[in-house]
Amino acid sequence: MEIIGFGVGNVFKKYKAVVEKSGEITRFCDNNPLFWEKEVAAGVRCYPPRILTENNDILLVLFIDDNDYLIEISSQLALLGVKNICHYTRWLRSLQNDDTYSIENNHDNTTHNKERKLIPIYTPIDRNRLLNGRIALVTGGSSGIGCAIAREFVRNGAKVVIAGRNEDNLVKISNELNCKYILLDVMDVNSIAGKVRDVLEMYPEHRIDILVNSAGIVNKVNSFMETTEEDFDAVMQTNVKGTYFVSQVVSKCMISDKNSEDGNVTKHILNISSSSSLRPAWTPYQISKWGITGFTKGLADTLLPHGIIVNAIAPGPTATRIFGKEENDDYSFEHTPSKRFTAPAEVANWAVYLVSELGNQIVGDTLYITGGSGVISLNN
Repeated sequence: MEIIGFGVGNVFKKYKAVVEKSGEITRFCDNNPLFWEKEVAAGVRCYPPRILTENNDILLVLFIDDNDYLIEISSQLALLGVKNICHYTRWLRSLQNDDTYSIENNHDNTTHNKERKLIPIYTPIDRNRLLNGRIALVTGGSSGIGCAIAREFVRNGAKVVIAGRNEDNLVKISNELNCKYILLDVMDVNSIAGKVRDVLEMYPEHRIDILVNSAGIVNKVNSFMETTEEDFDAVMQTNVKGTYFVSQVVSKCMISDKNSEDGNVTKHILNISSSSSLRPAWTPYQISKWGITGFTKGLADTLLPHGIIVNAIAPGPTATRIFGKEENDDYSFEHTPSKRFTAPAEVANWAVYLVSELGNQIVGDTLYITGGSGVISLNN
């Protein structure tokens, strides 16, 4: 198999000379693979994307540490049909038969521990198509899973409004995603109707096609004997009561829109549950997610006659700030059967699927994206 290296920045410079000496990689390119067609015409020794697509004997190794750029490049290549893609950390591990490898460059000659950082290579479902023209409201959309879902909705053509309690985060993410935002505390039930009316005015369509209930918090103390009434109420009011009444207000708007002349778009409500809904429940968070599972089924039964599809996604431990994880951190996690965290983008991909026309025959169900956590093991 011929191996081609592509990369940018310091990590590319660091490994290029070393790997060239080993002879494992025969060609290196530091320009975007999407433009290789032009480079080939200009006489540069690299392959156009069509060759990578057609030839299974070529492996493309990505020497990239910038996670946003890594996701963008791998996504675009995947859409072109390029399948043999590998991140450099995984490729280096495949070369080693022992626990160390040597790196030589102009500055040092050092032996390092073998890389063990897990970097997700992300492939979108069908970017720019599945949610074209849909209007989506995502609560808890300024961080974590809600933010990842909002980002993927925008990439798939939806017009999105993110909602949350932290205006600084909302402004930052809405500018990043080129979407709208609204301040909303789902615990303040009396304010929900007015906030939803404001959302309806944010886009000229004056409707909501998709609701994602992602606003949620965890209990402060992980001890049954030390849980306070204040902590219990905060979790239940946010995770259960907030989801209930946001769904109530938005579904009324959806039903009204379905009864209008232009109401031919299938509506979707997607609740964010958790693998905790599969475990014996004694923490406020676990109890709240059991409640979301039951509410998802009941709401689906109630709203299906009105043409509104209701489902839930239940992630396992996910690489978000709740677990102290930032975007470029190691995804390894020994306490799940899969030995890693779920990536927020993995949850977002399935969210797109469930609220698109592809998900119209999935009703009242909960999709578990847990790496086996809670599904094949209650303790991990």
